[in-house]
Amino acid sequence: ARGAMIVRIPPASPSSPAEQLVAQLAASIDGGEMSPGDRLPTIRALAADLGLAAGTGAKAYAELERSGWLHGQGRRGTVVAQRRPSTEEVKVARAAEALADVVAASRLGTAEAHRALDLALARLQRGGAAG
Repeated sequence: ARGAMIVRIPPASPSSPAEQLVAQLAASIDGGEMSPGDRLPTIRALAADLGLAAGTGAKAYAELERSGWLHGQGRRGTVVAQRRPSTEEVKVARAAEALADVVAASRLGTAEAHRALDLALARLQRGGAAG
């Protein structure tokens, strides 16, 4: 039901507001409080309701899209994805985020990140790592 999304971002939490938002929205979807196809508030409306920067909301929505919880529909907004991501999909998305964070904090670019990932995946195909 519209308006069923309840999110609270305690300022004293050790997690960043974006991390808290990601965790709470995923939990709401996983717990059935939000259903596939439910429309989420715009990033601007969400940020205003929670007293956060719009960039924080955008970062959370983007992460939830990458990990399969949400589906962006361009100008029509963002909705809960039709299917929940598997545990494996969530783990892979988190690992990809960690790789992106390492690359962002380094002097390397995306080409080096892609090369490193390609090498790691090639080892899987050769049977060099457990899959």
